[in-house]
This record gives sequence, structure tokens and C-alpha cells, in this order.
Amino acid sequence: MNNNIGKSIRSLRNSKNMSQEVLAEKLNVTRQAVSSWENGKTEPDANMLLQISMLFQMDVDSILKNETFVKEQSKISKGLIVILSSVALFIIHFILGICGLINIIAVIFSIGLMTFISLIMYVAFESSIKNKDFSMIAGYRKSDENNLPLLIKQLRTMSFITSFNAVFLNILYVPVYFVNAEKQLFISIIYFAVGIIGLVTTILVVNHKYK
Repeated sequence: MNNNIGKSIRSLRNSKNMSQEVLAEKLNVTRQAVSSWENGKTEPDANMLLQISMLFQMDVDSILKNETFVKEQSKISKGLIVILSSVALFIIHFILGICGLINIIAVIFSIGLMTFISLIMYVAFESSIKNKDFSMIAGYRKSDENNLPLLIKQLRTMSFITSFNAVFLNILYVPVYFVNAEKQLFISIIYFAVGIIGLVTTILVVNHKYK
């Protein structure tokens, strides 16, 4: 018998600080049934696995392979590292602007604004995943919640792309330091416009891909 399922259920339950009794109540089964799954004595049927995957916002394959909690935490950590990297890069640009190495106004109204927008969007996407609110997905219907793992994957993809876009723009901004000071503001505005266009385009592509 595959005990990976039991380990997955236990790790998911513990990650939500949920007792066996509470989980059993949510799944309309007995506490003994949950205990039996976790100890590898029995396994939930296909329909019950689907309910468990929807409850914990995980795909069934990950539960079967015991890739649940670690895999989910890894996705969250990667996205957080990327968005914090963009903030760190902006702070470096900002400090260099204060030091007079580049137009500080240009920095604020280009990569500063872009980083802020990306940070807000990242928080919004992750909050939507946490609260199971998928209304920001284009064409979303309530019936789509039957495929919860796919909706989560779509939002997490948009979250990561939003963060990566901010990092990419911060790195691409380096050549502006070597431009004539009088042209830095104008070029920075172009950078911001390109960043917005890129962000909107990639989100539209992701929405189309997951339709």
C-alpha cells in the first residue's frame, strides 16, 4: 500500500494546524478514517482524493507522490525571493540616485513605480490564492472552482511573472547610468512604459493559456 498518501495528508493537515477531527468533519468522514489514511492502513478513494486536493489547494499527483507541503512552500519561497530581489535592486538604484550618480526622479518614476506595482500585484495574487478568491482571473466562473489546482497554478504563474518582470526591468535599467543626464528622465519613462506593456502582455498570455 502507498503510504505516500498518508504522509501527504498528515503534512497538509499539520501545515494548516488542523486536527484529525476537524479534517474528518470537513471531509464528512470519521476521525478513525483519517487516522487510518495517515498510518497507511487504508487509502482514500479517487473521489475523496479529489476532495482533499480541493480542500488543500493541491493537485492529486502531488498528494500521491508526497510532494505536497515542501513543493508548495518551495513555490511560495521562490516567488517571494524574486519580488524581494526587485525591491533590493530598486533600493540600490535609489541610493545611487541620492548619491547623484543618476537622476533620482527618473529612478522613482520608472523602476520605482514599476517595482511598487509589481509588489502590490504579487501580494494581491498570493492573497487571492490564500483566500480562494479567483475573481481576478479573466473569464472566471464559479464553476471553474471544480479545477482548483489549475486556478492556483494560473495565479501563481502570474504572481511569479509579475515579480520576474520587476527584477528584469531593474537589471535592464543599468545602461541608463551611462546616458546624458538630461535624457535620463525621458528614457526612464520609456522603460516604465515597456515594463507595463510587458507585464500586461504576459498576464494576458497566461490567462489565454489556461482557458
